Amino acid sequence: SREELSDIDDGTFSHVPSSAAVLERAEIEAQAARQVAAAEAQAKAEAEARAKAEAARAKAEAEKRELDARVAELEREVAAAKMKGKPWTGDEDEALRRAVGESRTGEGRGSTINWQSVFEKLPPPTSLRAESTIKARWAVLRQRDADAVTLDDMRANAAAARADQP
Repeated sequence: SREELSDIDDGTFSHVPSSAAVLERAEIEAQAARQVAAAEAQAKAEAEARAKAEAARAKAEAEKRELDARVAELEREVAAAKMKGKPWTGDEDEALRRAVGESRTGEGRGSTINWQSVFEKLPPPTSLRAESTIKARWAVLRQRDADAVTLDDMRANAAAARADQP
């Protein structure tokens, strides 16, 4: 060791480091401080790199969701174009009536139709038709149903009138 024994006034000896030992200790402490600073800098750089990678991943996922939504929209447009002009089937009419019935809010004449719910409830191939086409078909069905009720009422009234005549 580079320590020397020195005589203290009371006659005892104490270990007092020599200047070489002090210099060596200072060098060790400086080296340790540099290593700590380097480790901290590396940890900070790694944390920044992780944050940048996470931000890039989140951005890529958001872009993918946007692209997926756009692809789905284009696929719906293509499907609607393929359905354009095709006649409605009885099964499609019934599916539309059922979906509208399940998607009404309110009672009687004041009720409203949640069209988004209707579109979600329709099975293919009806769900492949354009929203405007589905709404137009509902207007046709509603009028047809109203006409049928009116015709049935007229027939019932005529039958009752005939029954009343002697």
